[in-house]
Amino acid sequence: MVSKQPEEVYAERALRAGASGYWVKTGTREELIDAIETVLAGELHVSPGIALVAVHRLIENPAVYRHASNLTDRELHVFGLIGAGFGTNRIAKELGISPRTVETYNEHIKVKLGYPDAEGLRRGARDWFRLNRR
Repeated sequence: MVSKQPEEVYAERALRAGASGYWVKTGTREELIDAIETVLAGELHVSPGIALVAVHRLIENPAVYRHASNLTDRELHVFGLIGAGFGTNRIAKELGISPRTVETYNEHIKVKLGYPDAEGLRRGARDWFRLNRR
């Protein structure tokens, strides 16, 4: 997959969806050639930086990193906004949806990630956000 989106957030999702590699358009020509050759050889391609980040995430907090992959794209977006400190009304405005819809996403996220209450959700989202800003 070739994308302009940051691989720190989207590479794993692309690979889980079936992509054989992830290359960011801001990379060099040589990196693109390496990515193509790697995929043609039947291997997965991610940059060395993202591979290192993935290993660190797994070591530091495997539960937070692993469970976030169970979310839909929209739930992940809401989760990230919660982690960035956005409240329900601001998330609704940002995404062009109603506050009630945001609350529904919050409930789905709490169930999927096993948070007992809204405070647990906010704390978990902040932890996830902090880990994924590297």
